[in-house]
Amino acid sequence: TQDVLHAPSHPYTQSLMAAVPRLDVKLDRFVLPGDETDVRDAPTGRGASDAEDWLKSGAEALGDGLAMDNITVRFTGTRESLFQKPDVFVALDDVSMNVRPGTVMGLVGESGSGKSTMAKVLTGLVQPSSGTLSLRGAPLPLARQRGRKDPSRRAIQMVFQDPFSSLNSRHRIGDILAEPLWLYGLEKAADRRRDLAAAMLDLVGLPADAIARYPHQFSGGQRQRIAVARSLLARPRVLICDEPTSALDVSVQAQVLNLLKDLQARFGLTILFISHNLAVVRQMSDDVTVLKDGKIVETGASEAFFLNPTAPYSKELLSLSPNPDVQNRLAAAPV
Repeated sequence: TQDVLHAPSHPYTQSLMAAVPRLDVKLDRFVLPGDETDVRDAPTGRGASDAEDWLKSGAEALGDGLAMDNITVRFTGTRESLFQKPDVFVALDDVSMNVRPGTVMGLVGESGSGKSTMAKVLTGLVQPSSGTLSLRGAPLPLARQRGRKDPSRRAIQMVFQDPFSSLNSRHRIGDILAEPLWLYGLEKAADRRRDLAAAMLDLVGLPADAIARYPHQFSGGQRQRIAVARSLLARPRVLICDEPTSALDVSVQAQVLNLLKDLQARFGLTILFISHNLAVVRQMSDDVTVLKDGKIVETGASEAFFLNPTAPYSKELLSLSPNPDVQNRLAAAPV
């Protein structure tokens, strides 16, 4: 095991190990194994250009600032009898966070810390008990006020963790991608919606003829590319990525993350990137917020966090990383 992991001899094994995200240093891009093609280097036709023109025609940049101020979420359990008070679980406790426009905010924390609840509050799926949301400095309606035609429904889109359940298995890819276009009234003509769906597939590195196929005909990495394409077709102001690569192997993960990096740089996307993988968060994020038990324990610039964490819980998270260089540095740091 030690020989294969630390001194691989075959070129493919070497490149596969190189694709593992690094925690000790931030790289511009993820290394891809063997002969696999990066989406940035893949040939793109007119479709990618058409998709880019259409996205930019909605606004010069797709990124707006997002803020949560003093958000609290309480879930009430069922009572066992009429004479007993129901249990109350505080999922988020007076949480405030600012995501700068055109940047990537990494959100980390252990399971149950409140990361997914935060994403559901932002997308209007969970009504907070108190607090406010704002997008580009303007108040954002909370869950109960967000009707189907509310612009905020389109402004914040999500890429889910599981690429095998987030796409409707009964629909063709063309119908899946066209749905945001007719749902939000972005394009009325069916032919134009189909053309834009094909163009967006080209932009994310998939062939245009994929629109006639079904989700089960694609791999997990390809499905996640389709999910990214669907979210972009809504012309969002903020993109929430909830563990978007945790179900993928390391080589496919590198491809999808490189795609997100390229799209973020090209369109100025504002992204909230949720992950358990600290190494991935370092490679992807400009800023980092750490959650524990529904509370923010640390937030700030990404590199400052990884080089010199201040909160004891942050140091604990990094110390549990399998990267020996990071463990040695934290062990040597003054308490």
